[in-house]
Amino acid sequence: MPRSARKHSENGHYHVILRGVNRLEIFHDDEDRARFLDTLLRFAREDSIGIVAYCLMDNHAHLLLNAGDNLSVLIKQIASSYVYYFNRKYDRVGHLFQERYKSEAVDTDEYLLTAARYILQNPQKAGICNAMDYPWSSWRDTVSGTGPCITQTLCDVIGNRQALLEFLEAPVRDDGFEAENRRSVKDGDAHKLLCRIGHVDHPAQIAEFPLKQRNDCIARAKAAGLSVRQIARLTGLDRNIIQRA
Repeated sequence: MPRSARKHSENGHYHVILRGVNRLEIFHDDEDRARFLDTLLRFAREDSIGIVAYCLMDNHAHLLLNAGDNLSVLIKQIASSYVYYFNRKYDRVGHLFQERYKSEAVDTDEYLLTAARYILQNPQKAGICNAMDYPWSSWRDTVSGTGPCITQTLCDVIGNRQALLEFLEAPVRDDGFEAENRRSVKDGDAHKLLCRIGHVDHPAQIAEFPLKQRNDCIARAKAAGLSVRQIARLTGLDRNIIQRA
């Protein structure tokens, strides 16, 4: 049966997962992770590809890329260079990565934010450590706004860096990324999130904000996964106002 064509991203963003063949480890130690990261950064620069987020685990790597039409070129370059290093170091032959890497087109701002959170929370979900303490992800780049990752893209979507960090620290509720992206936020969590976003004691206070401040809070709440109906119910705002915001 022929393989289905990969979905094209209109804005050039993709969530890529590279897994070890037969679920074998692709990183045995920190030297391997450093080599992979150096390889990724080098070819990304050469191919004009932006790295939005990444996380390197033992037997797989998550990459959130603004790759345009150069995604397959980058993956081939990484596979060639890193696998050569890995096989030589461990005196092995053959494939290291699964033959067909997984990639998802990230076509919306909400999906971009959710993909970044899913990627950065991988170590925490695996029980390794808190996401912010894991040294082999782009979390520190995201916090500082410096480093090789273009984290400003995420800030621009949600409003500012503080709002982004609040979103990234919110717990991911489901084992599957696609399911998490579809699932709505429970009202209790939504209430707390709106209070944090607006720095208020109750979400209804957001309705009293000046127009620009109110719309900014609504936009951030929607980007965090709250539905229009949910925001309306908790803030008392009309749904048309929320949709326009």
